Amino acid sequence: MALADDILTSTAAAEYEKDIVPFTRVIQELQQPIDTVLESEQGAMEANIRAQEQAARLQNRYGIQLTPAERQQQAKLAQISGQSNIGGAMNFARRRDEETNLQRLSVLSDIYSSERAGALGALGTIAGLATQRKNAYERARASSASQHYGFLGSLGGKVGSLLGSLI
Repeated sequence: MALADDILTSTAAAEYEKDIVPFTRVIQELQQPIDTVLESEQGAMEANIRAQEQAARLQNRYGIQLTPAERQQQAKLAQISGQSNIGGAMNFARRRDEETNLQRLSVLSDIYSSERAGALGALGTIAGLATQRKNAYERARASSASQHYGFLGSLGGKVGSLLGSLI
């Protein structure tokens, strides 16, 4: 029976290796949290610069001359708009990253649950075999004792009948 336990244990371990090893890289990737806030901030800053450059080109193209007060107001509005764009981009990135990280965590949880269920099933089977082996041992031991006492009883009976016939 010990051989059967060893075979089952090695088979369960081999199946676990077969199932989990291909996912090792994926699991490692899923464990790394996603953080795109800095990238989104950089992208929004670059978009603001492009928008300001485009506004300057259009003003030059159409010959628009701004007074110093208008330029100051335009710069102020550009700054407010730019900060709003950057803040919005960073907030959206945080929300998107949080959703992505929660999805990744869910996938890791699913992988863990399925592997755990398989491992617990194999452990249950191995425990069942150990119980069967113990029960078989106890039955064999009881049977041996019964045979031993039965032999001694029959031997005692024959000795008794032999002694009884002699007296």
